[in-house]
Amino acid sequence: MHDCGYLAGGRAGSMEMFVICDEIFDNVLRIVRGVDVNDETLAVDIIEEVGPEGSFLGHKHTLNHIRDELHIPRLFDRRPEAEWTKLGRKATHEVAREKARKTLEEHFPKPLPKDVQEKLSAIVIQAERDQVT
Repeated sequence: MHDCGYLAGGRAGSMEMFVICDEIFDNVLRIVRGVDVNDETLAVDIIEEVGPEGSFLGHKHTLNHIRDELHIPRLFDRRPEAEWTKLGRKATHEVAREKARKTLEEHFPKPLPKDVQEKLSAIVIQAERDQVT
């Protein structure tokens, strides 16, 4: 996957589209990861404990594993339409714009370690020298 955030065949960039692509990539990565099948995830002992008419939803085992198995979107709204409408019916691109703006305002990446900065600077200087000759 490439061209995250690009539109018009790569002739334009969009922060909203970048945020949307990031959400899609998260979902794809969850799908590609697959499902772990082992004694812990099969939980045969829990199936026997809960029984055929019981509920697994409130069981500690379910609570411990549900976030590993579900993809919980940060952008796409999965609420019922009535609830989504009551909350203002924001379109995906509007939510993406808000998330992009918030990220640009609040995210301050940690600087690279000094030795890495120096190595990168040396690479750039060498590349510039090579261009001249």
